[in-house]
Amino acid sequence: MIKNFFLPLYRFLLRTAVSHRKLATALCREAQRCHPDLADFRIPLSHELVALLPGQNSAHSFGEIFLQNEYAQVKELLLPARRWLDIGCHCGYFSLWLEWERRKAAIDGMSVGLLLDADPLSVTHSRRLLAENVMGDRFEVLHGAISVTSGVVVFEQRPFMASSLRKFDQRPGRKLEVPVVSDETIVSLLAPPYDLVKVDIEGAEADFFQAYPKTLSGAQVLLVEWHSWNGFASDGDAVAARLLSEGFVRRITVRSPMPALESGPGECFGVELFLREKTV
Repeated sequence: MIKNFFLPLYRFLLRTAVSHRKLATALCREAQRCHPDLADFRIPLSHELVALLPGQNSAHSFGEIFLQNEYAQVKELLLPARRWLDIGCHCGYFSLWLEWERRKAAIDGMSVGLLLDADPLSVTHSRRLLAENVMGDRFEVLHGAISVTSGVVVFEQRPFMASSLRKFDQRPGRKLEVPVVSDETIVSLLAPPYDLVKVDIEGAEADFFQAYPKTLSGAQVLLVEWHSWNGFASDGDAVAARLLSEGFVRRITVRSPMPALESGPGECFGVELFLREKTV
């Protein structure tokens, strides 16, 4: 009885408190804390779209994208995208957010995309999210890892968006063997060019830069979260130097370097946007 009363109240408050980010984030986390068994906590957006929060780990990702407006400063550069790759899709919120913003702005053209994640839970959540929003016929979710190797790789499943390939982060988690998705597989499932490629794969961006030339060369806009422990391009300037050599001519810092203390002393991460053409 109590649960049946409070859950609609949580949903109502979340829907009306989006502009009050701290309040909405707190409500979101409290709902998941009080009811961790809920597999289908729904937050109505608008334009016939709804977000699903399948567990406590999803609340942080939802809060960053929808409540803290992580990509607000580059939104106008992302909105024209009709074809995109979401590599490291987690619960699928980035693609849902971009679709939502496109609908609110009445952008012409039907969107299409390919989502990819090495975590099987993320794949399941993303597929449910797309199906719930009747986007499954235009978006595909693929299970697999980005790697310079082929075959399978060892993946550590951890909470709070910290899952990664073991070679990049030795912290313990639930050890899984995950198939590698090749460059050829990606371009065969969704052929370039891509209006946007978003990459957030906890250090494996180094492997993406090295071993996915067809996918990388097909991107007009690249949104990448870099991690200092990737062993290849370990800060924003190094990532920029690498991508400028690939033909990207403009760089915008979306998130300045932030400490990642759980990954080790001095480790950090940040988010950069790169464009192939100068945009006013």
